[in-house]
Amino acid sequence: MSGVLRLRSPLVSQAFLKGTCRFGEECRFSHDTATFLAEKPADLPGSCPFASVPTGCPFGLTCRYYGAHDNPAAAKVRHRVCAAVSDR
Repeated sequence: MSGVLRLRSPLVSQAFLKGTCRFGEECRFSHDTATFLAEKPADLPGSCPFASVPTGCPFGLTCRYYGAHDNPAAAKVRHRVCAAVSDR
């Protein structure tokens, strides 16, 4: 539907936060990770129980141990989010 303005829900796409959203710009949910991380409760102390799993943490950005993720995908998202936050 070209020419039609679609408003996104203020709710963050859970699939996007887990790195699995397949809708991209057509997604009806927000992809604003910087706001999500700013409003997310503080991470729990310790390391993610999925740290040693080759596929990584299935919870992605929603993981309460997200700051302890050391896989390349998490580092890439952290870098993108930090850049977005510093641009504000």
